[in-house]
Amino acid sequence: MFKIEPTDITALRKALKLTQQEFAQLLGVHHMTASKWERGELKPTGYQLALMTDFRQVVEKNDNIPSILSAMLVGSSITNALFILLHRVRMTTKLEKKRGR
Repeated sequence: MFKIEPTDITALRKALKLTQQEFAQLLGVHHMTASKWERGELKPTGYQLALMTDFRQVVEKNDNIPSILSAMLVGSSITNALFILLHRVRMTTKLEKKRGR
């Protein structure tokens, strides 16, 4: 399983240009949980780690994702934000398979 350090979680959140509250909302947890992850007081579940891994892949390959996410999270469109992220992961994976990576 993928291992993530507290500093990696903070770096991912900042790369997404999200507050702890928005990041927590995206992952379906309380903002204090996200804060504790970043301080190393709690560890994310396997599901949350998988989401973070996918989010990191998307951020590395799509510069405009942070602005799209921020716009969608305003007004609680969490489902839309997750859909966009996961769709980008899927499309990126398909392209990589076609290119033989």
